[in-house]
Amino acid sequence: MDIKELKHLLPATLLCLSITSCTWDKMDDAAQDDPCLKYPPAVEAIITTKCATAGCHNSISNSASSGLDLTNWKTMREGNDAGAVVIPGNADYSTLFSFSNTFSDLGFSGNEPKMPYERAALSHDEMQTIKDWIMGGAKNACGEDMFPQDDNRKKIYVSNQACDQVVVLDQETRLIMKWFDVGDVSGITEAPHMIKVTPDKKYFLIAFFSSGVIQRYRTSDDSFVDQVDCSNGISGQWGTLTITPDGKRAYSVDWSAAGRIAVINLENFPMTSFTSLPITALAYPHGMTFNSTGDKLYITNQNGGTYYIADTIGSPADFPQWISNLQTLSYGGGLNGHEIIFSPDNSKYFVSCDATNEVRVFDATTNALLKVIPVGTLPQEFSLSHKFPYLFVTCTEDIINGNRGSVSIIDYNNLTLIKKIHTGTQPHGIAVDDEKDVVYVANRNVDANGEAPHHSGACAGRNGNMTIIDMNTLELVPGYKCELGVEPYSVALKD
Repeated sequence: MDIKELKHLLPATLLCLSITSCTWDKMDDAAQDDPCLKYPPAVEAIITTKCATAGCHNSISNSASSGLDLTNWKTMREGNDAGAVVIPGNADYSTLFSFSNTFSDLGFSGNEPKMPYERAALSHDEMQTIKDWIMGGAKNACGEDMFPQDDNRKKIYVSNQACDQVVVLDQETRLIMKWFDVGDVSGITEAPHMIKVTPDKKYFLIAFFSSGVIQRYRTSDDSFVDQVDCSNGISGQWGTLTITPDGKRAYSVDWSAAGRIAVINLENFPMTSFTSLPITALAYPHGMTFNSTGDKLYITNQNGGTYYIADTIGSPADFPQWISNLQTLSYGGGLNGHEIIFSPDNSKYFVSCDATNEVRVFDATTNALLKVIPVGTLPQEFSLSHKFPYLFVTCTEDIINGNRGSVSIIDYNNLTLIKKIHTGTQPHGIAVDDEKDVVYVANRNVDANGEAPHHSGACAGRNGNMTIIDMNTLELVPGYKCELGVEPYSVALKD
């Protein structure tokens, strides 16, 4: 896609956190003695004399400078109040680079105020050195990576829908470790609408709303594997997908008045797919999930009062037959079902109804309505815990104390609303992490009246962010807000 630059002025409150003076301070002796705490020599010469200085980004003054301590490589790696300042392999989205760069030929230069603050800008050669270091992995003086390769590393994936990008966060540090472009068609925004990790944790899939492409990437190193086009050359809106419990197939749907279903064979490399013809009885399909045995596919209708169940027993060759046996059921009224999810014991399923601001609960055996649970305005995505009895639903347009957006927390055992919590402006993507007792929430922040972003990026638009709910307290984790890209939309966890 075309990358546009946007100069974004920081609000006065952030300017107050800017660096106020710049004179050199001596690094502490421990950092002097341990070469692996240092930057490579050429980078060290720039940062320690022009950035990690008294009144600026050193261990004494960093609290007044957005929390960023550049004293040494280790403290730099910890980032600032908005998250990582260096993203290995991506200078344009590393704020250490973008707040210092004044040369358009080197990359994004749209962030203000420029660093070093109220002093001469870094030279072209100095900025080239910083850029080359970041693009080369931002290693320390010993050649060690910020995030050493680990096939078993646990990660959080977030799609920046408006910019065709994926951001990868390290689960342990909660810092951004990668930021890269995805998609297949140049010149248009394909909109990575949903990310799903396969049951074996080896791959993640991305569904693109505008192109009909499904891409597969490895979770070990986040490298591209292959892709398949579900559209069959017919325009559609293929934004959602689900994966069978055994990980052998994925399914995607075309969000159209006469929807289509595509079945994707994940056992094949490259992936293969079969796409149905338009189905009049399948109106605006969106949310999908499987029962525990993987033989029934449940699909919501986001523009009406019906939902669908497809019997998926058999091989992909049987696909036309079981599509013809599609079962249509009713939520009741024009509720516009957005997403659907089963309880951990598979005894019931939940549907987020964005027209009526409620979650409806159905018996999995009889499909009878069990409960209607009022939640916040425009309920969207679900994620549930297997450790706590909590179902979380993002309510993108809810208003709490004048703030736009909330997450409603439901007790899925007694089917009651526990509370609503404001996580950030317009939350959408959400993922529970039972190992860490937390919930990751992607806040879109597209509302011009929402919270001011800390910075802008190479892709034009208003940055969103990620916040975290502590499941022990059902409150936000204090002090954590990680700035993401434009319209962070879907979250998936490789645990």
